[in-house]
Amino acid sequence: MLKLPCIISCLLTTFVTIYAQESAEKPLMDLDYDEIKNVWIEDLDAYKDIYFDYHIAKAKKENDTLQWAHAYRYLSRISDLEQGINYIDTSIAIAQSIQLIDQVEFSKFMALAMYSKAAIYYLNYVDEQAVEAFIESYRWAKKSEDIYFQSIVLSEIANVKAEFGQENEAILLLQRNLKFLEQHRDKMERWKESYLQSIHNMARCYAFARETDSARVYVSEALELLSQLEDQTDYESLITLEAQLNYYDGRFETSRDTLKKYVRLSHDGSKADKLFYLAKIEEKIGSPILKREYYEKYDSIMASLNYPFFDNANEVYQGLLQDAIERNDQASEKKYLQRLIYYDSVMTRIRTRLQEVTLKDFDIPMQMEEKSRLTQKILSKNKLIYLFYALSGILLVSGAVYYLKYRNTKKKLTLVMSQPVKVEQVSIQDAAQRSSIDPEITKPILDRLNTWEIDLGFLDSSVSQHSLAKILDTNSSYLSQTINHSKGQNFASYLKDLRITYAINDLKANPKLAKSLSMIQIAEHYGFNSIPVFAKSLKKKIGVTPGAFIKQVGKESGVS
Repeated sequence: MLKLPCIISCLLTTFVTIYAQESAEKPLMDLDYDEIKNVWIEDLDAYKDIYFDYHIAKAKKENDTLQWAHAYRYLSRISDLEQGINYIDTSIAIAQSIQLIDQVEFSKFMALAMYSKAAIYYLNYVDEQAVEAFIESYRWAKKSEDIYFQSIVLSEIANVKAEFGQENEAILLLQRNLKFLEQHRDKMERWKESYLQSIHNMARCYAFARETDSARVYVSEALELLSQLEDQTDYESLITLEAQLNYYDGRFETSRDTLKKYVRLSHDGSKADKLFYLAKIEEKIGSPILKREYYEKYDSIMASLNYPFFDNANEVYQGLLQDAIERNDQASEKKYLQRLIYYDSVMTRIRTRLQEVTLKDFDIPMQMEEKSRLTQKILSKNKLIYLFYALSGILLVSGAVYYLKYRNTKKKLTLVMSQPVKVEQVSIQDAAQRSSIDPEITKPILDRLNTWEIDLGFLDSSVSQHSLAKILDTNSSYLSQTINHSKGQNFASYLKDLRITYAINDLKANPKLAKSLSMIQIAEHYGFNSIPVFAKSLKKKIGVTPGAFIKQVGKESGVS
């Protein structure tokens, strides 16, 4: 699911004051600052071509430096990424140059300026810088005690979290924001606009988490609230979101009808998102050829945007790659493989970076703020000492558990990296004692089985007990008994043990393989059909998660 449908309306309308009526026609020099802002909202080109220069001249004439800064902030919205950021930085520098300025007024300006910067980064798919600017905007909104703007920015931070795999955290953050809005309902002039944005984003977060029933509740509430407002900017994105929910719930034809209606009216990222779902619908009930056409149109849009990060891009290029392989189109196969590797790498990097940024700069400070607020509340009830001991105990126990777990993991990783991992073995004496069939029957089977292991036949993900028995020229019953008695495991456990043992040793010997492949590609490379089975097998074998193991492989090999 794409970022653009929901946030566009916020970034292009709600982060400025909403005017319901047009400014009365006046001579240029008679316009006040609110009327200039109104021109900017209604006609960006007119502001850039005519009113910007007047705005600057008026601000200088009246010695209003903050309005001078606002003029450059307005201009940033009309510019490309580089120029837009330059205008925003200029506006901030101008505001910071003011020696005597009300701190609340300055904080409000900085909240708007950082939000504008976040918007520019976000709409140009520079997500790491966007989330940093959103967080900075939230800090300034808190300083200015602007409850409307606090809510707006908090909602957008949650939206970005959901896009990059933190759906549950995003939902909790939006639930907190909705409570905040209810508490301040009577104090906010534009409460409905802010509440609409929050429930719209809540619907998207539940959709990201594939909780369609909950998502539909918020879509319905958002559409009902939208009908009460004059601004209908969010209507298309809400209807499109509803179409995506229909797809998740298997209502393919209903979803297709809606998406076909709106895809013609869309462009860039919004159009790519609709094309993705149309392709998925054709995959389910339609034509493989039409599915490829939709995916190829998606790829064209990605090329025109210089391949930004979209969360569904991996699936698109996996589909195109598979199609190219089936058609024996080697040129397309090479192209789409490169795209897939690129998006795997981008997804990992951005998600890791955003998790680091949100944790350090937003989540922890917010938790500390909550803790401080709770402490003050308890102080008023003379219960601080009890909470202190309880929290200290929890922190000590948690710290001790974390340290022991960390130390144990390090020991296991050191041991794994220092020596080869071996397949589970059963002693010859134990095997003989446990065997219930004639050794003359089991010995040739076991010899052929060992040869099959040496030839790495277990890496074939389609191998089964029945197919292996045919390969070894025996039957399933004899093969099962041979493995049980000679290997000390049933067939399924034996096969997983062979694969995971080989995978661990091979990844240590070939660390670049771990760096170049995604987790699902690594699992499939070693014969596993799913990440959960691969992860469980590796954890059982060496006692650590695949992520910790692969990170250690990269660290010790020096692969970056």
